Amino acid sequence: MEHEITTRAGADILSDDLELLVKGRVSPRVAKRIGLPAGDIEDFIRGSATPRMTKRLGLTTGSAAEELAHVYGPSGVAGIILGMLFWNS
Repeated sequence: MEHEITTRAGADILSDDLELLVKGRVSPRVAKRIGLPAGDIEDFIRGSATPRMTKRLGLTTGSAAEELAHVYGPSGVAGIILGMLFWNS
């Protein structure tokens, strides 16, 4: 299963990158693939959203992005980020 996820997320995404994501940290590879600074993504995992992250999510307000982060929590946000990796593959 792990190999399938990393393969679908892209050849440049490694299982180590996914392990970091689950721990709330973002590797440079994941940040590059999503097109945002790692700090913006990590802030979102912690419950706040920068304007860049809000735009990347397709939302119009930072409060909507932050509400999304609060509703789903860090694990759910990691899933959203994983979905963004699939979307970009």
